[in-house]
Amino acid sequence: MRNSKSGFVSMALVYTFLVIFLFLMLAILRTYIEKDKFLEAINSQIDEDINKDKRNRSYALSKMLEDNAPQSYDTVYLVKPAGDSLGNGNGLYYISEDSLTDENDDGKTSRIYFYRGSVENNHLIYANKCFRILRTNEDGSIRMVYDGEATDNKCKKLSQKPNVHIGTVSFSDNETLSLVEPQNGLLPVYDDSIAHSNIIDLLNEWYVTNFIETNKTEEISKNTIFCNNKKGYSTASNINYYESKKMVPVFKDNRDRDRYDPTKLTNSFSLICSQVNDRYSAVERTLSYPVGILSAEDVLLAGGYLTSSDDEYEGGPDGIENSEFYLYTGRTFWTSSAFSTNLSSSQNYMVVVNNDGYMQEKHVTETADVIPVISLAANIRINSGNGTANNPYRVD
Repeated sequence: MRNSKSGFVSMALVYTFLVIFLFLMLAILRTYIEKDKFLEAINSQIDEDINKDKRNRSYALSKMLEDNAPQSYDTVYLVKPAGDSLGNGNGLYYISEDSLTDENDDGKTSRIYFYRGSVENNHLIYANKCFRILRTNEDGSIRMVYDGEATDNKCKKLSQKPNVHIGTVSFSDNETLSLVEPQNGLLPVYDDSIAHSNIIDLLNEWYVTNFIETNKTEEISKNTIFCNNKKGYSTASNINYYESKKMVPVFKDNRDRDRYDPTKLTNSFSLICSQVNDRYSAVERTLSYPVGILSAEDVLLAGGYLTSSDDEYEGGPDGIENSEFYLYTGRTFWTSSAFSTNLSSSQNYMVVVNNDGYMQEKHVTETADVIPVISLAANIRINSGNGTANNPYRVD
């Protein structure tokens, strides 16, 4: 009788163990199933992120970042020219300070990327025309400057000095500093009947012929601001200087002139176009079409520098040749930035990039080349290319 009870207890323990074991196995199996589902979900998310990243790489800025290692602009001296032999910056850089990048002065802005120096990977073909990517705008669109006609889907290198201008004219015939004449102190809605710079007619004709008549306007940003900066800076010896004058290097101490130490130089710049009547854009209809020209700030970021007869610089007031940055053409071309007004004679001067590649002032009634600037929308896609002259980025 005692043996029967012992056997019953033993079998009960065995069954209990089997039940517990089965429950454990079910729990383990359930854990594996849940883990598999979790891993499947994670892997699916990773795949989605990877595919999303691949899609985003075709956006112009994403492609630019993928092909470069951008650095802060604090690593270069904007007061010095840039180029291979000169050093001082070759590549893609960025500016994050709101106080410098808020182009329309509305308190909303974003990081701006720009190419600098003797770079050869910022070529882009659009509408069978070659461009050099200058920088991004505050809305993420891509600002670029005309760089000649494409040949067999290729562009020209800096060393080939392409003929990139679309005409050679005076800035104005009547001593004005404005691309379009203000009315009652404000920039009017533009039409051909309003007094305007000779430059505007060239730009409009070029845009109509190459983009409107060929139905290639869809990718072009209409929001780009072109700044015709005439904000006063200082008056000295009957000369009224404008904001561009701040970009001329100033020595902190005369003893530093002999050593020419760039750390002893000061200057300032800003992409903000603070005066409303200096802002030109197609979206505000102060331009007929979204096309303009370079500002002095654009040239400065690209590797140019500004000098004047009243200031000393390496090589003296005449400046030094600056032929190793990508905007060099070997010819003199206009910017949209005012330099000075002679208060005694009422003579006005704009900033130009001269045939030696550095910026200086030029009287508005003299002639210089006109080189167009347009912007492509932020969401354009790079379909092919690596940005080189032989294999430019393509968006069509």
